Amino acid sequence: MAIAFTVVMSWIFAKLEQREIRNQNAKAIATVEAEINSPDCSLARKQELQVILKALRDERIAYRL
Repeated sequence: MAIAFTVVMSWIFAKLEQREIRNQNAKAIATVEAEINSPDCSLARKQELQVILKALRDERIAYRL
């Protein structure tokens, strides 16, 4: 019984951690997209942000977020 409880609790904690990572990734993507769409953002900065955005989206795919 104790082993089953430990397994279930470990699974729950892993899912909660995955959800937190997914939320942080989504917030980062939203922040980068907002800066890209800002009229004050220079072309050079937009290019930098596009690289960051691609990395965040690739991370989302790689970790199945």
